[in-house]
Amino acid sequence: KSLLRYNKVTNPPFVDYQSHFYPGDSGIRVCSYPHGRLGKGMRYENLVSSGFTYPVVAGMIYDGNWGDALEICRMIRARQSGLHRSPWNEPECGLLYSRS
Repeated sequence: KSLLRYNKVTNPPFVDYQSHFYPGDSGIRVCSYPHGRLGKGMRYENLVSSGFTYPVVAGMIYDGNWGDALEICRMIRARQSGLHRSPWNEPECGLLYSRS
């Protein structure tokens, strides 16, 4: 339950690390620090990517957390719907690199 509670973000005000997250988008970021950052934290902590998110969804389903898993899937599908960008070619780091 804490993955969705602490890592769900919406643009605005959230702006992701690589600018693939547009106004009105929602998703989960790589990590957050609800109880304070450890050291310098992670380099890609503010990245939103469907590539790492689907394994999170799989883990939630495995744990029986269907509600949060489906909410995250709806966020991914809304971002990749084809209304604002292509649902078939959404490169996250250039045309030759995509995670999902």
